[in-house]
Amino acid sequence: MSGLAAVYGDHSDAPPQHVFEEMLERISYRATDGVGVLRRDTILIGHQHLYTTPEERGENQPLVNDSIVVALDGRIDNRTDLLALLSIEKEGITDTEIVLQLYIEYGECFSKIIGPFAVCIWDEKENRVLLARDKTGIHHLFYARTDHGAVICSDMHPLTIHPDVRAAVNSDVAVSYLLRRQIPGETFYTDIRAVLPGEYVSISSDDISTHRYWELEQHEHRLHTTDSLEEILYDVLQEAIKCRLRGVNPSGIMLSGGVDSTTVAGIAATMCDDLRGYSVVFDEYPAGIGFDNPSVATEEIERINKAAQTFGINTVEITGNRICPFSNEEVHEFTFADNPCHTTTQAVNNVVFQRAAADSCRILLTGHDAEYLRGTYLRIADLLRHGSIRKLIKEVASDDATITTNLLNLGCYPLIADRLDATYSPAFPDQTAIPKIIGDEYTLPRELRPPTTHRFSFETLKNTRFAELFDTDINRYAKYAARRVALKNGVELRYPFSDARIFEFIVATPAGELLQGGEPYHLYNRVLETVLPLTILSQDPPESTMSFGPMRHEGLLYNEDSIRSVMNDLRAKTHLSLDQHAITETIERIYSQLNDEDTVGYDVEAPSVWPLIQLEHWLRSSTPDFE
Repeated sequence: MSGLAAVYGDHSDAPPQHVFEEMLERISYRATDGVGVLRRDTILIGHQHLYTTPEERGENQPLVNDSIVVALDGRIDNRTDLLALLSIEKEGITDTEIVLQLYIEYGECFSKIIGPFAVCIWDEKENRVLLARDKTGIHHLFYARTDHGAVICSDMHPLTIHPDVRAAVNSDVAVSYLLRRQIPGETFYTDIRAVLPGEYVSISSDDISTHRYWELEQHEHRLHTTDSLEEILYDVLQEAIKCRLRGVNPSGIMLSGGVDSTTVAGIAATMCDDLRGYSVVFDEYPAGIGFDNPSVATEEIERINKAAQTFGINTVEITGNRICPFSNEEVHEFTFADNPCHTTTQAVNNVVFQRAAADSCRILLTGHDAEYLRGTYLRIADLLRHGSIRKLIKEVASDDATITTNLLNLGCYPLIADRLDATYSPAFPDQTAIPKIIGDEYTLPRELRPPTTHRFSFETLKNTRFAELFDTDINRYAKYAARRVALKNGVELRYPFSDARIFEFIVATPAGELLQGGEPYHLYNRVLETVLPLTILSQDPPESTMSFGPMRHEGLLYNEDSIRSVMNDLRAKTHLSLDQHAITETIERIYSQLNDEDTVGYDVEAPSVWPLIQLEHWLRSSTPDFE
């Protein structure tokens, strides 16, 4: 680990050295443990080192074997199986060496690898480059075609250094970002593509082709025995956590007090003698600025302390009240240097990462993505799969809060908005929804069509299907941003619930087993009873997690003058066909309610104003020529 850059060109045009050097410098924040560079006739490959596993300590990538060069940002979790497959008995072999030997033996071998990775392989004999990304997309990799080849990097923006790559903004992606959707493979820059999860890209001097090596649909409903499902899920979750504890330093966990991070902590504590906890806590807030109940913050701290005490975790509590969005200029500039995905928790996360690094903790586990175990996701997927659109709309119209909220999270809102109240928002009904801010030019199709013969294939609903949820979910942007900030501090984030084996289990399990009688997390809860002691489960409510509404509230007030100034003069409004009047009304409404002490339970995230603010800041800071 943890970052790579490459410039590839044919024999008639040697890769430009200065372009490569500047690209590598742009990702030097990843080079906690040094940098390695390799030049061949048609390629320059560089790797920024961050040693997070025992085997890779001291490794100097890229690795070379005759005519094959490999640079890996990642970790292999099925090492034992692959070593047996390759008949390798050498002790201490690195993950990169395993990938190199796999390629020599099997060629496009990526389906055999379990674990998060982004890899660049150059095959001199075939004069081609292979790029691949892990099945669930934890590690990122971007590329752009040039006149004589391609440029490749772990970050987006460094690719624009090459003279053949324009820094032009992809307007369709920008609008999709505001709608909390993604366009698979496309990025915020028109000329730059992303390697998709479960995909590899083959690049030669005259061709670029993409290939799928893993399809989640292949695992659908392969489990038929219900008695063992609980045990299978527990075993898979335990293995996912065990793999992510393989490290060179004390491991840590971002402990929020919610059930997901507590579950990870409970299992990890049985495997790790020195597990460190890092928690963001808040002072008690009055009702109206994020909490309906002012005691929620206190209750959250009590849950964190109870979990830490129960599992014997030495936990550091970091107060988040005074660390609001955009309050740290260094973090602000760093995150916007690459893309607009500056999450509202970025500044406080940066403090957590700094503290972990100070404790020599290079690994932080998180409880993110456990929501995929929620049965309602599969309930929606089943309705869409069978083309039961009328039934789906009927459930939405009956105002089933769970179904409706999940539909919104899945990105269905723009497609069914005309069947709901025009101003519907699950958190605050009288708010103007974000689609109303976007002009007619970007009106999305409203027709709901039945599926084609292929699993989860829809004309207008393709970006809502469960099978691509992990790829199209807006949280992919958030993870990319969070991971970059963590790496800047020499820390690697690891996500047990994003393990491909858990996704495969979810799709292999009949939906009714995950969601029985409408109970969310039905099967997951049965596993929790095995993992968590009664002292944790009995807390009310055990599934509660900290709301960051107060932090967003403080951030909006802290930056009020600059936000008003920016939003009154949007660079994006013309190119993205934004309705300036609607934006102004939304901003006024937000600040009116933020300053109203009688406003109860207001969620500043509801009108989706943060993504618009972030997009505008990025356009101003990273794309100065955008007009």
